[in-house]
Amino acid sequence: MTGNSARLRQGASFEAAPDTVIRVELTAIFEDWAHHLVPEKCRRMATTQEWHYVEGKMRTLGPDGRPHTRRRRDEAGSSNPPPQPPQPVGYPGGPSDLSLLVRYQDHVARRLWYGEKRGPKKELKVAGHGTKLQERVPQQLPPKIEAIVTRSGLASLQRTSLTKIDVNLVSAFVERWHVETSSFHMPFGEMTITLDDVACLLHLPINGMFWYPDEHVTEQVAVDLGCELLGVDRHAMAVHVRSYRGAYYSLQWLYDRFVQYRAAGSWTYATRAYLMMLVGSTIFADKTFTLVEARYLLLIRDLRGLGSYSWASAALATLYRHLGDASMFSCKQLSGYPTLLQCAYRLLHVFHHIFLAFHPNIFVNIKTT
Repeated sequence: MTGNSARLRQGASFEAAPDTVIRVELTAIFEDWAHHLVPEKCRRMATTQEWHYVEGKMRTLGPDGRPHTRRRRDEAGSSNPPPQPPQPVGYPGGPSDLSLLVRYQDHVARRLWYGEKRGPKKELKVAGHGTKLQERVPQQLPPKIEAIVTRSGLASLQRTSLTKIDVNLVSAFVERWHVETSSFHMPFGEMTITLDDVACLLHLPINGMFWYPDEHVTEQVAVDLGCELLGVDRHAMAVHVRSYRGAYYSLQWLYDRFVQYRAAGSWTYATRAYLMMLVGSTIFADKTFTLVEARYLLLIRDLRGLGSYSWASAALATLYRHLGDASMFSCKQLSGYPTLLQCAYRLLHVFHHIFLAFHPNIFVNIKTT
């Protein structure tokens, strides 16, 4: 051997520096401690591992300085972590199961929950034609026109429109409509408008043929229908249709045609113009509030067969479609017949209170907003 150890064995005198003696003594103490206390399998591990004595067991220290704890095996002997509770899905304050309400992401209720508004005004733009109809509907129609209107089942629409629409009420009602279920999601449950409600409020026939006109009506088809069924010159008809950039007729223009043909005694053309103006101001009202789609003229082609249609079904289907559009956050207007919606709300409200009068405790455990 060489160095200090060799000289010590030969009896040579040697005096180590104080710090060297301390390091040697500490090293010996640590080696002895590790030999007696640290298990054999732990001594075989990497020498860089740090150890900590906790609850009579050796534990390694983690990156945060805390000792690791062993996972307890479950009764089946598995070392897998315990199952975590299911994470909540859906939207706060809204549905948790999105398998049905698939369009809730774009629904106005979701945006309102986070404080977003449709625009400068929180309510929808809703226009009722009640005042205009009072001006355009005569007190007494000519007998020939009156007979056709009565047989058609649409005569009640002449006097059912409200002159004042509660925009705030209608807007709040629309915010609870969901197109997937075709119902209003109220705090106490779901409610909707049925055919019986339409028949009760508007006195429209339920029985009959349900036929909805084709949606793909071009400007050229609108011109052809106007020439054939309204007796208008082709050039004048083309100028009128193309001025609105779509297959539309103006409600004021239809009323003018009705007055013109009534004075001339052209009862067929006058009746079609009058009925188009009537349904375009009520059950088939457009979001433009001044136009009516030309495709509805196909329903009035055969004046003798008007009574064979289920007008209540057509009115309800149109209202459902417009409610679905208005319930989306991007929509700012409500088309359709707001009188039907407002009166239906009053009717449902009355039925709800009548139901509570007979069953006062049925909604006790339901949280209302």
